[in-house]
Amino acid sequence: VEVLTGADLLHVPHNHAPVFAPHNTVVTIHDAMFLSYYEEHLHNASNTDAVLWLARNCNTVITCSQSSKNDLVAYGGVDPENIHVIHWGFDSSLFYHEQDHRAVLDFLLQQFDLAAPYFFSVSCDIGRKSSPEVVEQFLRLADEEPQHQLVMVWSHPPETVLAKVASHPQGHRIRFLCNVTDEDLRYLYNGAAA
Repeated sequence: VEVLTGADLLHVPHNHAPVFAPHNTVVTIHDAMFLSYYEEHLHNASNTDAVLWLARNCNTVITCSQSSKNDLVAYGGVDPENIHVIHWGFDSSLFYHEQDHRAVLDFLLQQFDLAAPYFFSVSCDIGRKSSPEVVEQFLRLADEEPQHQLVMVWSHPPETVLAKVASHPQGHRIRFLCNVTDEDLRYLYNGAAA
């Protein structure tokens, strides 16, 4: 890539790429969880070597969190002086302002038929963020806390989680949502008890 562009500095914005001059390369490693948490379906074994080779040899590494930096240092042997934490951004016009509580409740009722107080969790399809444990702990709490629901943005919960929810007497109080827009997220975050 460097040869074709003639650039003095190359930015790889997506974890790794084949480069000829890593000393002229800045790489953004969005998440280093793959170093401490193996995931077969993400082909961790083949990707890890490529990511770490670039991280160890490039000019600069950018990552999104101190946790990812710590993983790159501890598991990957990357020089901590070469890693810069730059947190991911967010749309402040969408997420960083107060909302009228009544408008939030009206939206949630209309969009999601959600009227009861709820706890809110956002996961990814593979269930990171301890999502199965969140479900399990909510089911343990549900008998003691009769009014709250659990609302999770989780497109494809595993069959084991769905079966546990379906067989539990309080399972009907868990809602799985998918294809949620940023505007939906704004209201869901604002309306949540926690």
